[in-house]
Amino acid sequence: FVQDMFCMEQNLGGIRFDSNQSNSERRILVTSWTFGTKSNAIVDSLLSAAGLGDIGSNFGTDRAEYAGASGERFIKESLELLAKAGFVPANVAVQIVAEKPKIGPRRLELEQHLSEVVGAPVSVLATTTDGLGFLADSRGVAAVATALVRTQS
Repeated sequence: FVQDMFCMEQNLGGIRFDSNQSNSERRILVTSWTFGTKSNAIVDSLLSAAGLGDIGSNFGTDRAEYAGASGERFIKESLELLAKAGFVPANVAVQIVAEKPKIGPRRLELEQHLSEVVGAPVSVLATTTDGLGFLADSRGVAAVATALVRTQS
């Protein structure tokens, strides 16, 4: 499994937070392909499952062509690396660790969206830290992902 953690981001798996609202009023809005934490965890889990390193070794921060790149780009390029190595994703499980937003009301939409991008079933679950750490006061979001890949037929 792979864990990734960042300070609060505006986008979470293709779902955008309305930053003009307080944490208690924050709404989830569908928006662009900026995935942030979840995409990094998904990419790392896919690459790791295929024995292809991680996001840093494949798309390092020193490479100008990836400056500001979207999560969709990292996922798609990771899928290309998998294909070149003879693998395809079988499924991905992503757990979001955050107080807000509440994932439950949009879980199916998020799973469908991520499944389309990955090209395999993606399950999404969520939990909180029960009031511990910087995630507890909605200053951050963490994601843990596990991927299963199989050889191409």
